[in-house]
Amino acid sequence: MTGERKHGFGQVLTDFSSSLTYTADHGDDGGEGMEPCPLCRCRPFVYGDPVTMSDALCSRFVRRSDACSSHFIYPLPATWWSRGYEYAWAAGFAEPGDIALDAASGIEHPLKFHLLDHCRRCHACDVDRRIVSPGAIREALGDIWGRSTPAPPPDRYLYDIDYCRARLEELPYPDGKFDKIYCISVLEHLPDRFNRSRVLRPLRRVLPFAARKMAQAMAEFHRTLKDGGLLVLTLDYPRIDLEYFLLVVAETGFSFCGPVERDLPGDALYSEKHQLYCFRALLRKEGGEAALLP
Repeated sequence: MTGERKHGFGQVLTDFSSSLTYTADHGDDGGEGMEPCPLCRCRPFVYGDPVTMSDALCSRFVRRSDACSSHFIYPLPATWWSRGYEYAWAAGFAEPGDIALDAASGIEHPLKFHLLDHCRRCHACDVDRRIVSPGAIREALGDIWGRSTPAPPPDRYLYDIDYCRARLEELPYPDGKFDKIYCISVLEHLPDRFNRSRVLRPLRRVLPFAARKMAQAMAEFHRTLKDGGLLVLTLDYPRIDLEYFLLVVAETGFSFCGPVERDLPGDALYSEKHQLYCFRALLRKEGGEAALLP
C-alpha cells in the first residue's frame, strides 16, 4: 500500500443521517476546490449536502447526467459504454480500512486497482484462468495501458491484490470476510431460469434443480460480507428483470441502503448497440442468516 490519499463514504456507512456531497466528474475538470485522486482521477466524497448524499445511496437507473469518469486508472475504451458511470459511482464507497472484493473483476478492468489503492486489502476473483497469472494480466493490460503511457502497469496491481479463480456461486472465502463487495455488470451473465421466466417464478422453491446462479451468487455475497457490509453492484436491464432482482434481494437477506427508483427516467443511460440500460443498487447486510435457497 502506498501513501496516496484515501477517500470514501466515511461515517455515512454507519450513520445514514450524515451529510455527504460529491462532485460530478465528466472528465477531469470541474469541482472547484476538489482535487481528483491522482491515480484514478475520480472526485472524493465530502460531507455537506444531504440531497446529494441521498442520491448516492439511491438504487436506480444510471442517468446520462450522472458523474462519469472517462479516465479511471487509465483512459477507458469508448466501447465500455457504461463503465465510466459505474466506476464514478462505485469508487466513492472505498474506504481505507476496508477489506474489499471485486467479484468477477475481469482481467484488465481497473476497479480492483482502485480498490487496492484506497482500501486496506483488495481481493479479486474471476472464472477466467488468467486471473491468477501476473503475466497474463500484464499482457491483457498492455494494449489499453499503452495508449496513454509507455510505462508498464505498476507491479502492485499484479502482485499486491489477492487474486483467485472462482465462480460467484461458490466463493472460496470464509463467512463475514469482506466490508464491501463490488459486482459491476456481471449478474446478467449468470444463468437463472427464473429471471427469464415469470411463469416459472412462483415454482422456484419446488424446482431445486433449476439453474439459479444469479440467486446463488447473491447468497454467497451475503455469506461472505460482514454484518453491516455493503454490496455495490450494477446490472444490465432488461437482461435482468427488476421484479425478480427485488425478490432475490429479499430472499437472500439484503436490504437497500436508500430509496429504490424503478421507473426509467427520461435521461436514462442507454446503449443503442446493445439495447440495454444500466441499473445500480446499493445493498446492506443487516446481519443474521440469509434465506436458504432451494
